[in-house]
Amino acid sequence: MANLYILPDSWLIALTLWTFLSLAAESFLVYYQSPLPSFQNTRQRLVEGAQLLLLLLIFDLLHDGMGGHSTGVTMMTNHEALRTVLVVLTSALFLYGGKEDKRNYILSAASFLMLPFLDSILPLNLMLMLLICNVREAVLISQSYRQYHEGLTSLAIEEAINKMPEGIFLTREEGEPVLINDSMKQYMADILGKNVASGRLFWEEIGKRGEIFEEKDEIICRLEDGRIIRFTREPFITPTGFGWQIRAADITELEQMNRQLYEKNEALRKQNEKMKDLLDILVPLESREALRTIRFKIHDMMGQRISCLQQILNNRDYKNYGSIGRMLSRLLEDMEKEIKVKPDLILTELLGTYESLGIRFHIKGKLPEGAKGSLFVEILREAAVNAIIHGKADEITVTFEEENHYAMTVTDNGTGSSGPLKEGGGLSSIRTRVEKEKGTMAYTTGCPFILKVTIPVKDSLSS
Repeated sequence: MANLYILPDSWLIALTLWTFLSLAAESFLVYYQSPLPSFQNTRQRLVEGAQLLLLLLIFDLLHDGMGGHSTGVTMMTNHEALRTVLVVLTSALFLYGGKEDKRNYILSAASFLMLPFLDSILPLNLMLMLLICNVREAVLISQSYRQYHEGLTSLAIEEAINKMPEGIFLTREEGEPVLINDSMKQYMADILGKNVASGRLFWEEIGKRGEIFEEKDEIICRLEDGRIIRFTREPFITPTGFGWQIRAADITELEQMNRQLYEKNEALRKQNEKMKDLLDILVPLESREALRTIRFKIHDMMGQRISCLQQILNNRDYKNYGSIGRMLSRLLEDMEKEIKVKPDLILTELLGTYESLGIRFHIKGKLPEGAKGSLFVEILREAAVNAIIHGKADEITVTFEEENHYAMTVTDNGTGSSGPLKEGGGLSSIRTRVEKEKGTMAYTTGCPFILKVTIPVKDSLSS
């Protein structure tokens, strides 16, 4: 120890100040490391504790050296046994921490520089020990500072969890609390009037005050102020075993939106039912109107023909009875033609019916005559019903084309379909009719909804 006593005061003061600054640096290191996830490791904490202990040991040596220097009395002998124990302890702690960071093995070996039998080389061993500690502190402070300001820390994570509007309660298998945030504590106070530390007891208590859905581990609590709180419980696995995660969320606004959506869907469903009933009534009316028009035509036509026949039959001088038979045959043929309703007449009645409901139609091209035209009118009727009821359309464009085949394209301004469309009664009925005549049907499900039907010119349908 004599080396310490023969040093000038300035050297002892400088060494003491150096040690003090090293202690301050280690304190800053612990400050920046404490929120980091890496510092939650027990090994890392023990290593930093060992370095603090080592620096305090150096500081104590210098303090006693300064005391002996001023009085001329050596005071270190009584501390040699304790110092040996502390050096071995710090070396063991550094060695234990070396499993996480191999650099700690260097500190474990360097700590033996503080053993009493090396006092003969003082203060070189102290200076070497301080230098090793300072290099380590400089490297770790730089790393920790960067991680502290740029990365996620345990404090930042905890603060973020506490600020979440959703309640979080993590417990072990038997209910011992692991983590609970401020929102969950507030929900506890609002519902139970107290905080419950056990997760198992908490789940039982809120189960008594809410509606339980056991198959989902879900409980709905309705508070007196109108709020609706939903609690869910899920298992999770941790490195130490099994636990529970209880979550709470205020679903008042969501519940109100769901109720409003349900009411609107119900109103829409009833409106669709009324619209369908109205269309079911209008279609027979449309057919009756067409038949009434035919009846008037037949009445006028037969009235003229019968009047002529009466005049001929009343004329006793008329001898050409063969012409009477031919006239009757033509009369029957004309009646048969009139009874077969013309497609354009039915189309006119159909458009008038829908336009009376506020549905606008735009017709492009010419409707085929005969059976093909009648088929197109029937398909248009089905397509219009789908567009109005399912697509909420109020404007429909119909395009007729005739080249190598007859084609009809129906386009509406409805909502269309956002995904794959399942063919229901309307589209399925149209496809059956078209394929029966060896035709094709195609449609797009977007907005606008477009349906295209093609029929061969020469096929089973008569013109």
